[in-house]
Amino acid sequence: MKKKTITANKTWLVICLSLGITATGFAKSVITANTSGGFASNGSGFVLGQSVTTPTGNSWDNISFNLVDSITTLPYANGEIFLLSASYADSATNLSSSTSGFLASTTNIVNGEWVFAPDVTLNPSTQYYFYTTTQFDGSHEVLYSGTNPYPGGVASQANGFGPYQAVGVADLVFTLSGTVAPVPEPATLALAGLGILSLPLFRRRK
Repeated sequence: MKKKTITANKTWLVICLSLGITATGFAKSVITANTSGGFASNGSGFVLGQSVTTPTGNSWDNISFNLVDSITTLPYANGEIFLLSASYADSATNLSSSTSGFLASTTNIVNGEWVFAPDVTLNPSTQYYFYTTTQFDGSHEVLYSGTNPYPGGVASQANGFGPYQAVGVADLVFTLSGTVAPVPEPATLALAGLGILSLPLFRRRK
């Protein structure tokens, strides 16, 4: 029994390698970012958002998003963030899974980044909207640019319990990251298919 299991695993390993899949997965990389901005937010009682546009290519998963602390210049995240496929113009307190355009939300923060569930997927050449729900209390400030250098979107802000409003002359400094799997070539898919079809035959021989 053990020998059959080990041999079958080897067969699956060959198939996975032919598809370019490894045990360690794909390396995470920057999808889009705005690194230009020397202004710092100021005060308390407000929440922030930023719209972004993904580049052309494949889709991405294992998504993470972060702002940048104005003092340390390290990634910064706090509280919950919502990912939408449409702009939002209501109070941050009303954001929920029933919000129009809702795709995902997370409170999972790792090394200053909001980390979404692994299966949350972003498509290429698409605009997305990130909205935070935790008001700044003055203990941290984040960097932004007042000249709108990021062409793929704009910053937004809501004060107190007021509605979110786009700030057309500003962009938050941010990084959106994820992983992307290469599209297998037709020849590779054919080889993988032959490998899968051979498994039942392999078992009958055993």
